[in-house]
Order: sequence, then structure tokens, then C-alpha cells
Amino acid sequence: MIEKQKLFLGIDGGGTRTTAIVSDDSGRILAKAVGHSINYYSVGMDQARANCAAIMEQLRDQYGFMAFDSAVIGMSALDREASEEETLAFASSVIQASSIYMHSDSYVALMACTQGNPGGLIISGTGSMGIAMQANGELSVVGGWGYLLGDQGSAHDIAMNGIKAAIAGYEQLGEETYLSQYVLHYFAIHHMRELIDVYYSPGVERQLVAGFATEVAKCAEQGDPVAKRIIDQAIHDLEKHAEMLVKKLGNYEGARIGVYGGVFQHNRYIYEQLKRNIETRHAHVEVGLLSHPPEIGAIICCFQRAGMAVTEAVLQQLEATYPDGSDAGSA
Repeated sequence: MIEKQKLFLGIDGGGTRTTAIVSDDSGRILAKAVGHSINYYSVGMDQARANCAAIMEQLRDQYGFMAFDSAVIGMSALDREASEEETLAFASSVIQASSIYMHSDSYVALMACTQGNPGGLIISGTGSMGIAMQANGELSVVGGWGYLLGDQGSAHDIAMNGIKAAIAGYEQLGEETYLSQYVLHYFAIHHMRELIDVYYSPGVERQLVAGFATEVAKCAEQGDPVAKRIIDQAIHDLEKHAEMLVKKLGNYEGARIGVYGGVFQHNRYIYEQLKRNIETRHAHVEVGLLSHPPEIGAIICCFQRAGMAVTEAVLQQLEATYPDGSDAGSA
């Protein structure tokens, strides 16, 4: 009797968008769908479930998939493994799978980076955090407190520091900076005090604010000292995240610290400085960009939870059959 091929569903539920892929038990990716955020803290549980259902509809309408042997969800609303109650509250009647496992989006990104081996990951997108898996399987997390309590070194943090510096320069309460002009252009306003309406009536989306980080980086590249100090501070903050992960990993030879997110993707200077500084201080550590997108990490989790080996052949299949190439740099 020929054993039925298993189907795995891997989901990366980032803060802005959600990507889902389906693979068989050889690692061949059969389908991909992209939709809106499933972060139920940001959009509410009802909307998060509706957004996930829309992604499942894409898979059904385009590819015919509805039921899976295993599903792993990386959820940006979490910084730990979800309880059974949390998983059911989100996934019941939306995802049909024999087994459903939900953890943080940073966890599935880490799995994409290390394939379950000891190592760490620094994430800097709209938010920021670090996560590491030690040799004994223990997870350690640093950062990830959200934009109100932390997220140092994130795009939102860089952007807010840039906007505040622009206001201070405009009011002559701080050093003059080109950032003041960049703010006017980015937010399409004619006067700095129009920012009050942008921010409070009815309120600006965090993703739009975070996008200004790219403008701060451009300003720094043009030699603006205020913008450059903001970028250097972000690098310093991200280095502290990395140092904590290196400490947790100990002297594990060949430890890999991956980096992931829009800040690294859109600002090569930040990535190269972080890589050089960490590798100079720790000869046994390698720092590199995430080589596979987080949803592949979710599929790797499916294999492991099904008791199946993630062989080199499986990894090659996942990489070779990922639709439209790898978008591992964004978040």
C-alpha cells in the first residue's frame, strides 16, 4: 500500500502582511498565498481570523488545498509558544489541519535561519527583537516590547528619533538638520505644525511612521550629522541585542546570528557595521542575512513536529521551489 503524501502549511504572520506556503513531504513547495495581517492585537481577533480565512480561500481557489497534515503559524502577536486555547481561538474553523502549532513570527524566522540548530536572529523591521536557541533547545528572547515600551533599533524607533530631531531643529531647540525638510516632503505637508493633524486626527499608522526610517538613512548618507547619530545609535542598540544572544549561545563554535527585516534590507550600512563589529569581537560567530523567508522556517517546524528529518535534499527542494524567489530580507 502506497502511503499518502503529507501536506504541510507554513504561515508567517508578520506585523504588516501574512505569507502562507504549502509543501509536500519532500520539501517541494506547491502553493503560496499572501494577505493582510493576522496579528490579532493590531487588527482584532475577528479581522485577524477573516484575513487568515481569505488566505486559505486563495489556496483553495487557486490550488485546491484545504486540509493539511500539519500547520505551523508564526504569529507576530506572540513572543512565545501559544497555548492550546490561544491557538484554537485563532485557528478553529479557519485552518483545517490534523495538528496546528502556533509560536512567534520570530521563532519561525529563527528556524529558517538555523534549521533548528543552535543560533540566533536579530529582527529589525517596524519593531525589533532578538531570539536565540541554545544547544539544549532553550529559547532566549531580548527586546520585542513593542513601540510603546521599546523596539530600540527598529524602523519605528529610527523614524521617531528622526521626526523628533526634525521638530527640534525647526523650533531651534536642537541642532539644525536636513531632517526638517525631509519630514515635510515625506508626510506631504507644507508646515511642520501640520504634523499635529497627521499624528492625532485621526492618527497615523505605525507602518507609515516606520517608513520614515529610510529617509533618515538617506539624510545620514548625505552627511547630516544629526541623522548619522540616529543611525549610529540604532546600530549600537542592535549590537546590544546581538551581544545578549552571543552570551546566551556561549562558546558554541560556528554559531550563526542571522539578521532579518526592512532595516537591514534597506540600509546596507547598518547591516555591514553590525556584522563587522560583532564578528570582530567574537571570532566564533558568523553574522549574515536570513537566507530563507520565515514561512520556510514554519515548514521546517512542520517536518520536525511530524518526526521527519529536514535533510539537505529537503532544504534544496524548499529553496528551489519557492515561488518568485526568496524575499527573506523584508518583514
